[in-house]
Amino acid sequence: MNSPLLQDFPAGRWAEMCVRLAPLLGDVKGALGPQWHEKAEAFFTEADFTVADAILSGTKSLPDWFIIRYAPAGQHLDDEGDTVACAPSWSDGLAVLLRACESNRSLPSRVECDATTRTLRLFVGEELLAALLPLPTAYVSQDLRKRALSTITSLRKATDTDAELLKRMRKWPGLSALGAVESRAAHEMQEFRERMAHHPIPCEWLQSARMLCAACSNAEPDTATVQAVAAAALGATSWNHLAAPHGQFSARLLQPWYISNDDEICAFHADAIDAAADLFTRGPKVWAAGWAGIALESHYGITAPDYVPIYTLREPSQDAARRSFDERQVAAYPVSRSEAKAEVLARVAGVKPESTDAIAALFGIGLPVDVKARMLDERSDEILIVQEGPWRFTRSGDPLNQHTSIWVHRVGIDGNSLWCAAVPAYKGLLQTHRVTGFYVFCADYDGAHPVAVIDGLSPSAVAQVRAYLRDTTEDRLDFREENRSARDREDFRKLLGHALSRRSVA
Repeated sequence: MNSPLLQDFPAGRWAEMCVRLAPLLGDVKGALGPQWHEKAEAFFTEADFTVADAILSGTKSLPDWFIIRYAPAGQHLDDEGDTVACAPSWSDGLAVLLRACESNRSLPSRVECDATTRTLRLFVGEELLAALLPLPTAYVSQDLRKRALSTITSLRKATDTDAELLKRMRKWPGLSALGAVESRAAHEMQEFRERMAHHPIPCEWLQSARMLCAACSNAEPDTATVQAVAAAALGATSWNHLAAPHGQFSARLLQPWYISNDDEICAFHADAIDAAADLFTRGPKVWAAGWAGIALESHYGITAPDYVPIYTLREPSQDAARRSFDERQVAAYPVSRSEAKAEVLARVAGVKPESTDAIAALFGIGLPVDVKARMLDERSDEILIVQEGPWRFTRSGDPLNQHTSIWVHRVGIDGNSLWCAAVPAYKGLLQTHRVTGFYVFCADYDGAHPVAVIDGLSPSAVAQVRAYLRDTTEDRLDFREENRSARDREDFRKLLGHALSRRSVA
């Protein structure tokens, strides 16, 4: 039951929220002051809206979460991220992997799919690139969950939320001597942001509503007003529509969580409450056993929207004056949620885990190399300029557009990109290095910022590429090291070393 109010206003999400709240609270922007947007976003966060939108759209069941694990050979598909991500369904996960392979021009040579376990693995030769599998969720007892819920929620009722969390956690077995990691110095707005961190569940939405009422000169709102403010803020027609469908489990609509022990994943959980219960229970007995001490660090991280807190138990450094990055730690983190593009989702629609042939076809397995290369051009919105040997040059965008890029890909015998670089078409250059006879691909005016050193190109191929680089003139054809900055000379030497190494191996 998605409220039409969500669509009514042309301004940003929080400006819309203020308009909806005006009949209840008056001028919210004026009450919050010059930084009204940041404060409004802290009361009702992106995570709150994501969960509320899912509830109000009529989502009756919780997502069937799938985990995407990137192997060492496939970490480039994850933009060198955390090597683990999640998607809310099999189809979403398949679409995410397909898009990652296509955008990186790195397609598998075979797939393995187990319909019984709904597990998909992508390989290049014998090397695993990535795997898609159902979330192996570990659940905690209801008693532990209830205790964790009371520990990490409603903290904003206290003046010092960090101190309140520490006090509550010290009541857990094995954590009575829990210390605190000192927070870095912060300005007033940062302190406000830290204090407002919370999870996207109804009890926290009511707390946000109470605090917002107080900020708007209603320090003692009744229950009906608080519920009405929370509902209006998140675009619901009533509080019941927002809170009833999933209650304390609402955050499971956002993303699952995992326990990480010194970067090793120990367990996956359906939400932050279960993950916190596991961390607070097994942390002191299992992972932190033998530590010299345990300290708590609580803040929000990059794998979830702003203001969603994460929890870390850390062994304090023996050097009190300097914290070491080698400190042992165990933490509860949200799994990074990967979003699938609508057009890719449409292409994978109807493809099931048992459809091995259909899955293989999606990834171009069995296609001739030249056909696969053209398919990758199309999927990446790139147009072929020329290919010679392992070097494939493409452009993305209209040649006259300032945002057009010229790409160079070094491709393997299977057509996959082994390495790539891009330069802006309006100022990039392909210059000749007279000493070696190699070509230098430069991303800035006059041959500054070299990004690739290329060997083995014919004059004809060079001419075709230069035709798309608008800054090319007779006096800009040569790369002269002596004219470059120290940083550019260093970058060039590294790139040249790689080029010479490739030639040596060949």
